[in-house]
Amino acid sequence: MKSLLKSMLKSPWGQQFIFAGGFTITQTAAWSWQLEAETIPPETQRLMTGQQPVLYAIWHGRMFLLMRASLPKSRMAPLISPSSDGELITKVAKTIGFARVMRGSSRQGGTKALLAMRRALAEEALSLLFTVDGPKGPRYCVKPGIVALSLSEQIPIIPVTASASRLLCSFHGAWDHFYAPFYGSRIRIAYGEPLWPPTDASGGNPDALQAHSHRLQTQLRQLTEAVDQHYGRFPLLPEPPASP
Repeated sequence: MKSLLKSMLKSPWGQQFIFAGGFTITQTAAWSWQLEAETIPPETQRLMTGQQPVLYAIWHGRMFLLMRASLPKSRMAPLISPSSDGELITKVAKTIGFARVMRGSSRQGGTKALLAMRRALAEEALSLLFTVDGPKGPRYCVKPGIVALSLSEQIPIIPVTASASRLLCSFHGAWDHFYAPFYGSRIRIAYGEPLWPPTDASGGNPDALQAHSHRLQTQLRQLTEAVDQHYGRFPLLPEPPASP
């Protein structure tokens, strides 16, 4: 079964078959969820409804829960890995209304994706969405890409996370512990305060990069622990690895 699934992911017809079935299931599930709370600080709300581009930071394993989030998708572009499963995520992202999709990661197409992201920010004023612990983890630990872009372009980061009352499966065998809420689950979505980069720092400053990354990781983990605790899943997050 596993080898069959891998073969299907690599073929265009297989991808289309999986996408059609998977998208129907996920959309039906998302429509059934009860949005119990969506907490947005006033300054974050102002940025979300304004014209200035921002960078949104989410955990890889919580992306499915955010299908009900009030993100301005028509003015956003997610960064998605160039892998075969990333191809399916790309199809979903386009179908649910994101303006564009950026393909790339730190391992593949990173430079090309970075140039495309800078053009999207400068020329189209599109906000960008990052799964900050992807594409392969470690989970709940922020990688430097979003932080470096925030510093070099002087753009704020908005952390976003979510949790659910009942999980169909949390996929503990997967590196990201992917969250799949059960039909009819109650969900809570939480946004953090905007994290503005220091005006005297640039993307090449390692101290500024580390400090900005630590602020983002701390706030995003705290937000996630808070929504998880509401549903009795506290503590759930692993401790981040010690700094070298």
